[in-house]
Amino acid sequence: AVAGSQVVINASGPVNARHWIGFAPAGSSPSTYRDYTRPKDGVSNYTLSAPNEPGEYEIRYVLNESGPVVASQAIRILPAE
Repeated sequence: AVAGSQVVINASGPVNARHWIGFAPAGSSPSTYRDYTRPKDGVSNYTLSAPNEPGEYEIRYVLNESGPVVASQAIRILPAE
C-alpha cells in the first residue's frame, strides 16, 4: 500500500467494544497501533488509512485493547510519490 492511502481490509471475528482491527509496526507489542477501527456485527470490510511513514507493518485483529493478536497479515507501506 502507499503511505497515507485508503486501504480496504476484509476481516471478521469476535465483536467487542475493546477489540480493534488496524495497522501496527511489524513486530511491535499488541498495544501498539496506528489507524484502527472497532469490529462491528455484520460488517466484514473496513477502510483504514495506511501509515504515513513507509516501512514494514502488520494489519492486526487484537482482542481487549492490548490483549492477544488473534490474526495478522504483513503489509509493506511504500513512499507516496
